[in-house]
Amino acid sequence: MIDIKNIFAFLVFFLSLNCFAGGESAINSIGAWGNQNTSHNNVMQIALANGFLKSEFNNGNGACDKDLAAIRTASPAGAKLGQELVSMAMAAYLSKQPIGVWLDPTDKYFGNRCVIVGIWMLSP
Repeated sequence: MIDIKNIFAFLVFFLSLNCFAGGESAINSIGAWGNQNTSHNNVMQIALANGFLKSEFNNGNGACDKDLAAIRTASPAGAKLGQELVSMAMAAYLSKQPIGVWLDPTDKYFGNRCVIVGIWMLSP
């Protein structure tokens, strides 16, 4: 019999293989673009006050920009994505609550800017 806890643990482990922690600080700027923007198609871009602190991930093939990253808000087919991440980012921005971020260095939306695949809120 398959245990759902084991499946969940495996999925978390598997997804974390391709993701990096990207920093822990408050969001100091936030912006969103729709599907008409060719360079920032369907993303909500954020900048953290202290940047994405894990600068060791900013070199090599898995490089991520240290200043900007984004949440995908829709797929190319138009399916809604990342709404829970958008909600958390907006709540953190409005409350000035520090956040932690996971970046996917294999998914880039503009140059070296990586897509955010996880957000968690920290105690102020």
